[in-house]
Amino acid sequence: MKKILLLSAFALSLSLTAQNDEAYVDALTADFTTKLESRGIDTYFVAQRYCLGTIEMFTLDNGSICSSRGTYYENYIVWREDDGASMIKKIDNCGMFFSLPLPNPELYTTFQSKTSELQSESVQPYAVANPENNPTASTEVHPCRREYTFEVSGTSFSKSYRLFDLTNDSNQRNLNFEANNATAVVAIDAMLDNAISSISSQMKRQF
Repeated sequence: MKKILLLSAFALSLSLTAQNDEAYVDALTADFTTKLESRGIDTYFVAQRYCLGTIEMFTLDNGSICSSRGTYYENYIVWREDDGASMIKKIDNCGMFFSLPLPNPELYTTFQSKTSELQSESVQPYAVANPENNPTASTEVHPCRREYTFEVSGTSFSKSYRLFDLTNDSNQRNLNFEANNATAVVAIDAMLDNAISSISSQMKRQF
């Protein structure tokens, strides 16, 4: 009887714990953007944010536990509705959040107006003048990344970069520091930071 009880408790603990990886986040994101497109919304972007090896765990409203399997991923989808409202949706390893209107349309309008720059510009890797004098061991590891996918009237393109590439954190100056920080995608990311900060208290999980 004791063994049966232990097995039951173990099975219950498994049912109360979910672990989801990047593929799960990407599948939810693809499903949601497909629904946007089915409604005729063909101009939007997806921002994926993650730091390799970072694990997050949450207690959901039903009392169950959800944690990331490996790296924790946050995807943010930004689009405009037919009535002109700019919207944002968060998806992570533990599911979807309810869509919210952005308090300021600037994030979406900047994306629209900077399409050409977003497509042509790229954040370049951290570069130094004398790489032979810059041992790898002396450079702090920066695991955080940004992955952007832009959809503009049926045309799709992507941009990605490490946050390290925006810094001067090595023992030698980053030759691409100024140019990288002047790119449109970095400007969009900073605006997304502000948008997330302004509505973070309103974000609620759908399940």
